[in-house]
Amino acid sequence: MRKINFVIAFLVVFGLVIGVSSVQAGDLDGTWNLKVTSPMGSGTPEFKLKQDGKKLSGHYKGTFGEAPVKGSVDGNSFNMKIPQSGQWIVYTGTYAGNTMKGTIDFAGQGNGDFTGTRAAGKAEKKADVKKEKAADTKVEKADETKTEKAADVKTEKKPVKKVKKVKKAKKAVKKAE
Repeated sequence: MRKINFVIAFLVVFGLVIGVSSVQAGDLDGTWNLKVTSPMGSGTPEFKLKQDGKKLSGHYKGTFGEAPVKGSVDGNSFNMKIPQSGQWIVYTGTYAGNTMKGTIDFAGQGNGDFTGTRAAGKAEKKADVKKEKAADTKVEKADETKTEKAADVKTEKKPVKKVKKVKKAKKAVKKAE
């Protein structure tokens, strides 16, 4: 009995350790669209990030042109920096799921704030396209069904109209006699 409890406890702890490490690995991977606000103005830079353990790398594209990104991750906190005229613009923030927020140090020339969202990846976009196609198909089928029902109703009404015409004709004949 003790062996079974020990094995179960070991498996639970091992599963938690594996689960936590797999969740942490690559959490910032992907394309991030940021909204920056500062006394110097606003912008919407794009960061393509790759996380390898605690190391962060990638590519910046925005107001300051394009540049490589270097940084680090610690839990749900991160920092990333881009070179600008021999100095560093440093983004420091936190993330949860597909959102991030934080502050920016513009190489000692001023500060700003940012928020960001992760852009949908190829797999997510394909899933969205499939959902849209499925919804379109359902609408088309519903439209076809409505059209078919309308045609059936019209078809059913035609014999009724003919019967009414025949009855009117018979009445007209009786009156004429």
